[in-house]
Amino acid sequence: PDTVLANPRGEGVMWRRAWVNGVDQYDFWWPEAYRLVQNRGRGLLSQGTREWTDYTVRAAITPHLATATGLAARVQGMQRYYALLLTREGTAQLVKALDGDSVLAETPFALSFGAPYDFALTVRGNHIEAAIDGQVLFAVTDADRPLEGGGVALVVEEGRIMCEAVAVAPAELLNA
Repeated sequence: PDTVLANPRGEGVMWRRAWVNGVDQYDFWWPEAYRLVQNRGRGLLSQGTREWTDYTVRAAITPHLATATGLAARVQGMQRYYALLLTREGTAQLVKALDGDSVLAETPFALSFGAPYDFALTVRGNHIEAAIDGQVLFAVTDADRPLEGGGVALVVEEGRIMCEAVAVAPAELLNA
């Protein structure tokens, strides 16, 4: 894939129906293209197909009082994906959701609500790289039943996030 998923800036709202809505609120009257609210648990707003394999997904996401927020790749449903998450507890995590959540990597990261963060997640084969604000945080290889394809998603857990665009492009290694 090579596309930018954003508001086409017309009066129409049908572009929003291209997304699979797995959040409590995804309304069209806000000024941001994507303002997502999840009241309980984790919610995803996803788009793409299982045929998407090796790519980089990027988005500037602004968290508001969320337990966790982030970006997912190789999304195959609400409980099958890789996600780069910032948590309220002050960590950045690379999570694999498959038969429950597995934290593949974790590091301290000071989260400031209301500030935008540039997320980038690259998947190529069974290799995953994750960066925030241009700094590569994780580069891991998933040798245990890796997810081989899937779409992209914005992720919010018990809170609200805002985002203007999600860009998907052929895989480029972030630390190359």
